[in-house]
Amino acid sequence: MANTLFVTATEQNSGKTMVSLGLMRSLSGLVSKVGFFKPVWRLDDARTYARDAALIERIYHVDALSDEEPIGMGEVRDALSTGEEEKLIGRISDRYERIAQDKDVVLVEGTDLSQVISAAGSRSVFDFNAGIAKRLSAHILLIVDGGAEKSVEDIMTHTTMSRDLFTEQGCHFLGAIINKVDREKLDDVDTYVRRTLRKQGVDVFGVVPYNPLLPKPRLAEIAEKLEARVLYGQEHLSNVALHTIVAAMSVRNMLNYIEEGTLIITPGDRDDVLLAVAATSISQAYPGIAGLVLTGGLHPHANIKRLIDKVPGVRIPILLVDDDTHTISSKLDDMAVTIRAEDSRKIELACELIQDNVDEKRIYTSMQLTRTKQAAPREFLDRVVAEARTLRKHIVFPEGNEERTL
Repeated sequence: MANTLFVTATEQNSGKTMVSLGLMRSLSGLVSKVGFFKPVWRLDDARTYARDAALIERIYHVDALSDEEPIGMGEVRDALSTGEEEKLIGRISDRYERIAQDKDVVLVEGTDLSQVISAAGSRSVFDFNAGIAKRLSAHILLIVDGGAEKSVEDIMTHTTMSRDLFTEQGCHFLGAIINKVDREKLDDVDTYVRRTLRKQGVDVFGVVPYNPLLPKPRLAEIAEKLEARVLYGQEHLSNVALHTIVAAMSVRNMLNYIEEGTLIITPGDRDDVLLAVAATSISQAYPGIAGLVLTGGLHPHANIKRLIDKVPGVRIPILLVDDDTHTISSKLDDMAVTIRAEDSRKIELACELIQDNVDEKRIYTSMQLTRTKQAAPREFLDRVVAEARTLRKHIVFPEGNEERTL
């Protein structure tokens, strides 16, 4: 029977996908047959479903889109309101068994059910998630949001409360990872919180610092969200928008607010802003701008377009949208950003954050998971380096021609 790791979170946007990416990579180096199972999908948006499935297929190397109709949030909501959650959990269990039958370990990405509003109340929502984990005999790994707005007391309360609720349901609670922790409170969380939770019977396997790049959108995602037309810079839509400003002032004052990765929003008839952005793309005087969004459906004047067309090396995507500037700013403020299959940079960063800050070996030891895969020399070296980094040790390799020396 497959060993099962159930990754769930205290709330939405806690970084569950990021942690799953890192764990799947290390599991693939530990055992021969790794499976992935997602019980409930977001089906409110067909594009979101397709993107999530593509990420799983590319990174986890498993078939995420089975012939069976996926179970969505709406079906969960209906089951909770009609008292048929056990029947739905049974269907989920049957699907899991088909995936797990030839696997050494299966990682189950738990459901973000905090967004499901049920007539039965939030406790029934939690019970549903716990019911899945219990039915699958899974080890529960809790991802705790340690973001800027969370105090150390909040972190400890959310962790122990979730642990207590899971154990009340008869689930096997493995421990927690505290994610997205601000650098300013990283030491406090890594020492005081970890030590206090250990005294309360909660094993903290890692404290992961917040990285500002991961929640920021690429211009391709912004163009999709805003249903924008790409006027220039199609090949640079991988630019990441780290900051956003609205250019409502003069250009000379706007330039004071330019930082690396700035996205500028301005009405389409602001020729001065458009020309300034084109100039910064070939100038060394200012940081690199991520992109420009022209609002109001106002195309640049033909003379301005002719001028920009002849500027060599414009590396800035310029998007055109029909909505006004205020509406566009609001849409970007509400934009949810997820890791996608084409986000190679973010995927690698997420895996590195988990490798550097989470004691994966201790997680798998707690699961009584043993190695079944013979490591190649490169994998062996990577594992030794990762363990040394975790223990903050230096590695000295011997020199020589003896064939056993790597």
